[in-house]
Order: sequence, then C-alpha cells, then structure tokens
Amino acid sequence: MHSLLRFKHIRESLVGCYWRTCLFDSCRYGLPTSSSQCITGAVIGVGLCENINGKGVNWRQFLRQFASWVATLFLVGFGTAAVFAQVTLLPRCAHHGSMPFTSKLQRVLLAHK
Repeated sequence: MHSLLRFKHIRESLVGCYWRTCLFDSCRYGLPTSSSQCITGAVIGVGLCENINGKGVNWRQFLRQFASWVATLFLVGFGTAAVFAQVTLLPRCAHHGSMPFTSKLQRVLLAHK
C-alpha cells in the first residue's frame, strides 16, 4: 500500500478542508509552507483520529515522504551550486582554455541580473 491512509468520502472532505485552511492561514501570516506538507499533515491528523494508537496511518510511507523532502533540499541545493559554479567560476579560470558554451550561458544568465 502506497498511501498514508485508506480514504472514504468524509475523510477526503476533512483532509481537503483542513489543508486548504492551513495553507491559506500560512499565506496570510507570511509563513513559508508547502502544500504537500499541509496535505500530509491533514492526512496524518485524520488517520490519528480514526485510530488513536497510530495504526490508521501508513508510517512507512510517511517516512519515505519525509526522507524525500529532506533529500530534495540537499540534492537541489548541491545541484544548483554545481551549475552556478560552472557558469560563474570556471570561465574565469585561465587554465581551462576557452569554453564557448559556458561563456554563452554565462552571458545569458548574467544579462538578466
């Protein structure tokens, strides 16, 4: 099973109502949030209300989602840093010779500053 919770109509309605409320309130107060985090929190909340000992929630799937959120931060951060370093730093190094593609890409990216 790859879902956090077995859905029925009332559960879907409650999850939808709460995650939208959470997302709108976060925007109103200027808090950084993600819609996927709001949805996951609402699903877990409904699952815990369904079965208070936690058996209503698929915790293995939740841990997979949590690990992917954390991994995404690092993968995107390091990937962006690598591309940024290639575009901005490598063309300035004299011992690398001429890199026409990187130089063109650098001119395009720096022109939009």
